[in-house]
Amino acid sequence: MPMRMGVRGKLFLVSVAMVLAVVFLAGLYLEGQLVEWAQGRAEVELQGHARLVRVLLEHRQDGDSDLDALADRAAAPIDARVTIIAADGRVVGDSEFPAGRLGEMEPHGDRPEVIAALRDGQGVARRTSASLTTEMLYVALPFTRPGETAVGVVRVARPLREVDAAVRRLWIAFAVAGVFAVLGAVLLSALASHFLSRTLRGLVQDARRMVETGERSKLLTVPPQDEIGGLAGSLNRMAEELESAVAA
Repeated sequence: MPMRMGVRGKLFLVSVAMVLAVVFLAGLYLEGQLVEWAQGRAEVELQGHARLVRVLLEHRQDGDSDLDALADRAAAPIDARVTIIAADGRVVGDSEFPAGRLGEMEPHGDRPEVIAALRDGQGVARRTSASLTTEMLYVALPFTRPGETAVGVVRVARPLREVDAAVRRLWIAFAVAGVFAVLGAVLLSALASHFLSRTLRGLVQDARRMVETGERSKLLTVPPQDEIGGLAGSLNRMAEELESAVAA
């Protein structure tokens, strides 16, 4: 025989479900806001770094032709990956790869941020790096030297691990908050359901006594401001009408 759930259990389940739903929806909303804010901040920061590296490239001395070394020097103080791409798409400098391995890298002319930089003057992309196999945020800017027609692209990138770590910390905080919220809901619903179910049990017992014995004087008196009070008043009126009908 299936177990029937009382008013107290139903009220408890509704309260817990509402708390969990609010925590979950708030977490989804704040996660989106946090990711958008963190990516926007990182993008602005990378734009500034890319402009500085472009200035170094456009004003480098004639003897400074080692672009891979320049990429290494530029990346050290900004804690980001710096890639210098020639006009034909070849990688001529990268802070994550030594000069001897640059020939092993695929041409970068088809990268979306490089295409956007050459077309619009700036390119931004979030994708997984094929060489580093980690999700990165890329900002690319075109550059050229006075008197030269060939245009290259400088690209600055940073892993999105910090954003992902911040999102994880957010969900941990929401999980802790959800536990405390559920405990609070349990306590409040237990108190509310206790008083409510006690009133309803008393009303049911007195109504049953009235039906079985015809005794109406001990029907539960409930203030008429709420639904339970309205139910008690309806039972009282019904008893009076039944008594008048039986007497007639």
